[in-house]
Amino acid sequence: MKSISPATKPKRQPAEPGRGLAWARKLTDRQVEELVGLAKTGRYKQVHLALKFGVTEGTVSRYLARHDARGRGGSLTERVEELHRKGKTPLQIQGILNLTAKQVVNALSRIRGKQSGGKTPRSG
Repeated sequence: MKSISPATKPKRQPAEPGRGLAWARKLTDRQVEELVGLAKTGRYKQVHLALKFGVTEGTVSRYLARHDARGRGGSLTERVEELHRKGKTPLQIQGILNLTAKQVVNALSRIRGKQSGGKTPRSG
């Protein structure tokens, strides 16, 4: 693992006015590609990538989950569907892909809609 010295640690940047200091910066598409590429090498821990790009470890984790640095590819819904077919529960899927409960529920709803010919029951 490569280490990053404290001297290279990025400074916190102000987020929106009135919200204090935060690691609030979004990454550009090019930065995300670089982050995913570095993660694929296996030489960097998420904490090191977070420091390098000036974001939180949670942000790195979400980018890697969305871009699936393990090389399986596919959309979020496809990955949820794959895990669901393998018998994983929504809670397990949430943990494996580092998603919110709402993201898992929405993906499963899209899957059910696709299976029923695009018609999903609406609650009202």
